[in-house]
Amino acid sequence: MFKTAEIDLSRDAVLIIKDGQMTTVTPKPFGVDEVIWRDGAVFDVNRQERVRINGQSEI
Repeated sequence: MFKTAEIDLSRDAVLIIKDGQMTTVTPKPFGVDEVIWRDGAVFDVNRQERVRINGQSEI
């Protein structure tokens, strides 16, 4: 049995399909998104954020 989905191609994102469910990983201004695989399927997404130092008193 096949499932179909309609997606918006004008939006930047990464789409992850796992067990027939779609998860959208949305972009952020800076950083790294790492996909962790386990037994051939997506297990986790590790999101890291980078903060540029521009004289802030605190981050």
